[in-house]
Amino acid sequence: MYQNSRVSYCDVKQARNYLFHKRFFALRNLGFEYWTPTGGSITPAENSIFTGTFVT
Repeated sequence: MYQNSRVSYCDVKQARNYLFHKRFFALRNLGFEYWTPTGGSITPAENSIFTGTFVT
């Protein structure tokens, strides 16, 4: 329980525009889909080390 002598502080902020927020994240997700590399995080030469096949 809270005592009467305690003081609480908080930051009061204006609520965000829901439609703008929704559109922003939709655009961000679309951009991320186009940005994601298709080749993976390692090169074919590095992959050949793990698989045992050598690419020249």
